[in-house]
Amino acid sequence: MIKKIALVTVAIMLLVFSASMSHANIIDGMYSFPDGTFPTQSSINPGGLGDSLLYGYYNVRSNNLNLFNIVNTSDTDGAKVRVVFRSAKTSKEVLDFSVCLSKGDVWTAYLLDDGTKGHIYVFDTDTITAPIFADQAFISGTYGPITVSADDTKEGYFEVIGLATIPTYDKATCTANAVTCPKTEALCRDFTSSTSVDNVLMGNNAIIDLSNLATYSYNATAIADFSTLPVALSAGQEPSMADMDGGCAEADFIFTKSNIISPYDLLTIIGGETEVILTFPTRKACHEAVTTTDMFNSTKTSASIRTEYCTGFGLSVWSDKEESQDVTFFSPSPSQCFPYEVNILKIGGSNIWNSTVALSASTSYELGWVNIDLYNADPLHNSIGGALVSSNGLPSVAYTTQSFGAGEASYMTPAAYKTDYSFLVP
Repeated sequence: MIKKIALVTVAIMLLVFSASMSHANIIDGMYSFPDGTFPTQSSINPGGLGDSLLYGYYNVRSNNLNLFNIVNTSDTDGAKVRVVFRSAKTSKEVLDFSVCLSKGDVWTAYLLDDGTKGHIYVFDTDTITAPIFADQAFISGTYGPITVSADDTKEGYFEVIGLATIPTYDKATCTANAVTCPKTEALCRDFTSSTSVDNVLMGNNAIIDLSNLATYSYNATAIADFSTLPVALSAGQEPSMADMDGGCAEADFIFTKSNIISPYDLLTIIGGETEVILTFPTRKACHEAVTTTDMFNSTKTSASIRTEYCTGFGLSVWSDKEESQDVTFFSPSPSQCFPYEVNILKIGGSNIWNSTVALSASTSYELGWVNIDLYNADPLHNSIGGALVSSNGLPSVAYTTQSFGAGEASYMTPAAYKTDYSFLVP
C-alpha cells in the first residue's frame, strides 16, 4: 500500500511543484501611525516570505495525501526551524521536531492516514531533522483536561517557527563536525546561534484526494519579523505564535479580521460545492487559561478546557441576484458558533471535506457569496502600541475551497476578508 502511494506521490509531486485616521496604510496585519511607522514589528507578509510560517489546514481523511514543503530562500545562510503539527479540535500538538535547512534548501514531506492516525513520511532525506526519521505516526493521548484521540490527529494545521540562523551553512561543502555545519541529528538538535532567522522562509501544502486527484493547494501564511532574537525552546515546550517578540498582543493584532468573505457555487448542473475553512491560530496559545472575559467566548466558565469554547459569529448569504438571506440554522452545532480551533463551514449540501469539525449552513441560492462576521460583540477586541490602535474582530486565517464535477476540477485559495481598525488620538 505504502509503495503504491509512494509511486503516486512521485507522479503528483512532479505536477504540483513543476478611528479614524485618514490615509492610514493597512496591509493585512499592518497599520501605520501618522509618521508612517507600524504599531507592531511583526506582520503578515502578502509577499509570502517570513521567518515563521502558518499552514492553516491539513486533512488525511478519505485517502487524502498532503504534500508540503519548507523553503529557505537565503543563498548565504541556513535556518533551524521547529515544525509543530496541531489537532483541529484543540490545537494540542500531535508532533513537533526540528529541521536544519541549508542555504537554498527545500525540505519536503507528505502526510497520510496509516489506518489509525495521521502519519508523516519524509520525502527529502538529505536535509537533517532532529530527531531523524523516515516516517512517524502522530501522537494521541490525554493531557489534563484535553484528550486527543487517534482520529483527531487526522485533521488540523501546522506551524513552522524560525528558531535561529545557521551562518554560512552549506550542507554540500561543509564538514560535519564544524559548529555551523549541523549535518548530524545531535548537532541539529543542539544548534544555537545569536542570530534570528531572516524573512527567508516560504512554503506550500497541496492536499490531494488520491481517489480522483482533486487538488487543494495553498501557500503558507508568512509571518515577517516574528522575532528579532533567536527563539529559545523551554524543556518539553513547543514554540507557538505566542513567542513573537510582542507576545500574544502582537500575534492577535496581526491575525485579526472583522469579516471573512467567500464566493460560493452550488450549481447542480456542474456539481458545484463550496466550503470555507477558518482557523484560529492564537486561541490555544494565547487564550486557553482565560475564563469569562476572553474574546473568543464570553461564557467560558473554566480554564484549560478547549471544548468549552463556542465562538459566536454572524453569517449572511447573498445570491448572484443581489438577494440577501440570513442564515441561523446550523448542524450539528447547537448554536451559531465555531467550537474548534479549525472549523469548516459547508455551504448548502457541499461535501468536499470529510471532517469532524464541520458545520452546515443551508441556503436556497446556487450562486453568490457569504459574509462571516467575526466582529459581533466587543467593539475593541485587542489593542497595541500603548492602546493607540485596536484591531476589531478575531485572529484567524481562512480559505475558500471549491469542487466541481465530483472533484474533476477543484481549488483552494485564501478567503477575502475585511479588517477594522480604530485609531485612538492621544
